[in-house]
Amino acid sequence: MSEFDRIDKFFKPLSGVGANNLQDDVAHIPPYVISTDTIVQGTHFIGDEKPITLAQKLLAVNLSDVASCGGKPYGYTLNICVPKGTNDKWFAEFAEGLKIVNDKYNLQLLGGDTVSGGENIVLSATIFANEPKNNPHRGNAKIGDVVCLLGKIGGGVFGLKSAKGEINNKKLLKYYQIPEPNVIEAISINSHINASIDISDGLIADLNHICKASNVGINLNINDIPLVDEIKKYVDEYDDFYEMILQGGDDYVVAITVSQDSIKQVQQEIDNIGKKLYIIGEVINDTNNVRVFDKSGIEKRILKKGYEHK
Repeated sequence: MSEFDRIDKFFKPLSGVGANNLQDDVAHIPPYVISTDTIVQGTHFIGDEKPITLAQKLLAVNLSDVASCGGKPYGYTLNICVPKGTNDKWFAEFAEGLKIVNDKYNLQLLGGDTVSGGENIVLSATIFANEPKNNPHRGNAKIGDVVCLLGKIGGGVFGLKSAKGEINNKKLLKYYQIPEPNVIEAISINSHINASIDISDGLIADLNHICKASNVGINLNINDIPLVDEIKKYVDEYDDFYEMILQGGDDYVVAITVSQDSIKQVQQEIDNIGKKLYIIGEVINDTNNVRVFDKSGIEKRILKKGYEHK
């Protein structure tokens, strides 16, 4: 059973008010939106990263979830499981990383738990954000909407290659280790967004969640998908370069759908804060399907849709 089938079967029946049937990454409990995420050694990070880096990644992946709904971050709780014998120096450096993110986003630690045991590091945070006026659920995409990204993708999958030593690129390594969530961008245009999601499991996989929840299709133009500058030099080195980009996770960029009537205003508001909006496709009258086309209008076949936890 896949990760998402398991959620549908075992956990959706337990969901309550504010959970939106577990279709979104956040729960709406006024006056807050709440999200939780976990990163595990060997799955979400290699294990040789510095504690200051791990702390920043943990909060970044959680911030990306609340960014997807346009919530303004407020605070978080923290749960840490580390191997026995982890020394105070590790905790001091981890706390330093938390403080960097706290200061950047005006966050505060609200509580949590620390335990020791096992061989791997397991880090969890539950983040609280002030609920936005507009709640752009995954199920709100409308036929005719423009599909946009609030940042460039591909840094995650190639950053992982750098972390594994397959390539040597410190800039890409940083994309993987310390993502930059689109918090400010999403807040600035919240009132115009119909549906949104953060790209953590791969562009195709995450946009498919919007398709499924909204009962629509999405057509993408592969030439319009914005790529992190540092990965462009690898295009000719990998035959499956674009498949990797479309399937790879760890980008933590927010994808949105916006009505045709609002797109110029959204573009202007993003320009006003010195950021960039990338139009990559449209919502169509189709069922639960993301299709990708090249500049000649030929559809590209994508076999694997994205990452799933087993």
